Amino acid sequence: MTDAKPGVVVLLSGGLDSTVALFWARQMYGRDRLKALYVYYSQPHDEAERASAVQVASSAGVPLEIVWAPQAFGRGGLLAGGFDDARAAVVPMRNAIFLAVAASHALAWWPAATEVRLVMGCCLADATAFPDCGAEFLRAQEAALSAAGWHVRLDAPLLDQTKAGILELATWLGCLPQAQGSWSCYRGEKTGPCGRCSACLARAEGFRVLGVADLSAYPGVSGGDPAREAALARLLRRGPSLNGPASARRAARDGVVLQRRPLGFSRPARRSA
Repeated sequence: MTDAKPGVVVLLSGGLDSTVALFWARQMYGRDRLKALYVYYSQPHDEAERASAVQVASSAGVPLEIVWAPQAFGRGGLLAGGFDDARAAVVPMRNAIFLAVAASHALAWWPAATEVRLVMGCCLADATAFPDCGAEFLRAQEAALSAAGWHVRLDAPLLDQTKAGILELATWLGCLPQAQGSWSCYRGEKTGPCGRCSACLARAEGFRVLGVADLSAYPGVSGGDPAREAALARLLRRGPSLNGPASARRAARDGVVLQRRPLGFSRPARRSA
């Protein structure tokens, strides 16, 4: 017997983008057929982002599955110390492996479902820097995952959004506190996010554009690392958006601009969680 209601899996890293993608999925599909998936792949920031993923999933009321798959990933990019430049951080085929793992779990969890949906938090900056975050790659992966006879669909609800736009969406979804407390830093420093890696800088720019406090990236504001606070001050003085000043101004002016896309990119109707 088949089941017409889709099963939905959100790839949750505990970062800003995947946190908002999880709450988007909850708003779109409800919670009764929704799960989150965290993948350990030897990332240096695992301890912090895994703790963040656990907290985010718990606050959303969504069950979280943690998968350990370090041997599936080559030691390139981020795993080889590529922290400070987005392109240098690329782990070859990371999202291809993530999606295959998520599809395998989804099809096992809901074997009778006529469709399973995989949700990723890829955003505008990711699509520019990471080859496995763009629309062309995601469409190809969707086709490949469905080629064996299963009906797998990918949702990339943040694909056209700057970090500022993602924070606007978090406000609309009611998950801004979770977004503020999420973890994005590539380094696993015990003192908190470094404020220097490409992930920290991109995140800080989004918070700067909206004038929203970042409660995770710079805990030093309540007494911490002076070097990190100085780095933040330099960033705030610099001004131009990492995604381009025009896109940042547009995001700040217009807020969240969502439209129907082939990858399920849409603004969900309000519904009870």
